[in-house]
Amino acid sequence: MKKRTWFFTTRSLEDEGEGKFEEIFVNICGLDFWKYRQEPSLLSKFILESHLDEIINYIEYHKHQQLKRYQTSNDKLKIREGIDLLYALAYQILAILILETGSILPDKVKNEVLRATIWDFDKRWGFSSAYIEPRKNYLKYLRNAILNYNSGKKVLFVDSPELKILNKGKEATIIEGLEGLFDNIVRAQEVTRLDLSNCNLKSIPEEVFFFTNLRELYLSGNKLREIPSDIKVLQNLEVLDLSHNDFESFPEVVVELSSLEVLDLIKNRISEIPESILCLDNLYYLHLGGNPVDFVKLHSLLPDIYIGYPY
Repeated sequence: MKKRTWFFTTRSLEDEGEGKFEEIFVNICGLDFWKYRQEPSLLSKFILESHLDEIINYIEYHKHQQLKRYQTSNDKLKIREGIDLLYALAYQILAILILETGSILPDKVKNEVLRATIWDFDKRWGFSSAYIEPRKNYLKYLRNAILNYNSGKKVLFVDSPELKILNKGKEATIIEGLEGLFDNIVRAQEVTRLDLSNCNLKSIPEEVFFFTNLRELYLSGNKLREIPSDIKVLQNLEVLDLSHNDFESFPEVVVELSSLEVLDLIKNRISEIPESILCLDNLYYLHLGGNPVDFVKLHSLLPDIYIGYPY
């Protein structure tokens, strides 16, 4: 999921975006991010603790640089607020790494996370109504984990899965723990969106395929290498997010998802796209950035589909 070296004086967290925070911090620790993704234990307590000061200095340096950059802007207050939110998020990502490795929790990180996991602070992101409750749950989970944290004791931080159902014509969001997610599937036909991103999955739970009316399925940030043939039952699926996983070849079974419109495979290790992808008549967005594919050849094969940037 990367092959780059991050330079303290030339790269900005703002330039890289939210999805890069973990990658940047792991790089600062001197680890190859692909290998880390396959074996998270490579980031040990000792390694992270040895680089905590460097990571914190990195965050503070770039935050200061961004504030300095916009200090004369007409929208100074609004921009400062955005920068504050962005770098508060960086501290949250660092805190999660600390929790998962059992590392020392510096007061600076603890205080920044506690400051930023209050809804009055976080709501400035401007989340749509559908995401407010999931976000509040995330904040509560992280805040409690930090408040109750004991250095040396690892805490597995798993983002709560999200179910979106249609209830009398209105969408409602349900957040459950992963263990209890599929305990009750009586209303499975009502579920239209399922988010299992960042759940440390090595395979897709077979219970997912009970939700045959899914229109959106998010599996980003796991350790998936293949897709079971059972996914063919999801014939209503329009959006499938398989980004930031461990696919070494294109999961060809997805070409049988006749309703698929958006397929995100960013940051895997896919080098070839089979011609069978042409079977996806409704596909208009195929994101393959961060894969070693021949983008010139791909544009020739799929001239009418938005493919995204190679980076």
